[in-house]
Amino acid sequence: GPSARNPVETNGIIAPLARWGKSDRLLDENWQVLADAIKAKNSEQAREAFLLERTVCMSCHIAEGYEFINDTSIFKETESFPGD
Repeated sequence: GPSARNPVETNGIIAPLARWGKSDRLLDENWQVLADAIKAKNSEQAREAFLLERTVCMSCHIAEGYEFINDTSIFKETESFPGD
């Protein structure tokens, strides 16, 4: 699965996350929190972990000068969850 030390491909966009320094640990830890929450069927924890991961990704896009990525459908479609 994705991790901060491996590139993530989303809709053909490759993001070398390792360049972001300390966020790589946060991303790796958060992917595990997300995976564990999904396995445990803990929807609130999964939602929180996903939104944190999304925020870290979007912050990196801005820091790297690729903020336009945040306007793509994958980020627009994940702004909220059913019931929000």
